[in-house]
Amino acid sequence: MVSLAPKLTTGSRARQDELNLDRVGRQLYITESFEYHNTIQRAFQEEVMKVTPIGDRVLLSTEESEEKTKGGLYIPQTAQEKTQTGTVKAVGDDKDAIKVKKGDKVMYDKYAGTAIQIDGKDHLIISMADVIAIIG
Repeated sequence: MVSLAPKLTTGSRARQDELNLDRVGRQLYITESFEYHNTIQRAFQEEVMKVTPIGDRVLLSTEESEEKTKGGLYIPQTAQEKTQTGTVKAVGDDKDAIKVKKGDKVMYDKYAGTAIQIDGKDHLIISMADVIAIIG
């Protein structure tokens, strides 16, 4: 009876070992690349999270407006008004001018500040002069 399977010689066995090592090497390379990418991504996210206002500026996280009215009607995103309330996340270093502290809920002027995104959430950096009132 004739066998159809190829015979393994020392040369082909060595080639098979090379292929296996190459696959393992590629697997290690992919894993190392993935870990490196995650490390860079985490470092970048940590850098973004370290937003500190300067002077009399205040960093606010803006609140989402209601999508549904009390009567049960849904308001589309394009028709919603920009909210004018937010929560203080960080304050600047001018302690004399700043009258709010971290965690305070405040109301601010409608067109005040600079809008930024941190971790996909909307934030606003405003001057203390643009803060109208502390809520609650």
